[in-house]
Amino acid sequence: MSNEQEMADVSDRKLSVADLAQEINRAFPDLKCLRCGGEKFFLSRQSVMGPISQTEDGVARIAGGHLETVALSCPRCGFVEQHLVKILLEAPKPIPVVNSDGRDRPL
Repeated sequence: MSNEQEMADVSDRKLSVADLAQEINRAFPDLKCLRCGGEKFFLSRQSVMGPISQTEDGVARIAGGHLETVALSCPRCGFVEQHLVKILLEAPKPIPVVNSDGRDRPL
């Protein structure tokens, strides 16, 4: 199975918004808005159109098809961050926060 097909398969699982919220909480237990520090979010499910492929230098590209994403929106400042659902589900939890120097920051 290709990476493109594997990434698209997640949409067959039809996770509820509550399931996605639980995964976000497990992945980022101390989640704060990256812009204003707000601690409340609302979620929405979206799709990025196009299959994803990786170039030789490691950059992801989307051509056709779609990838399921979950968007977190801050009701305080309006900042939106987006996560690919398949990667979010498969990542070891909690996902460590990384400093600008690339080292894990203690939670």
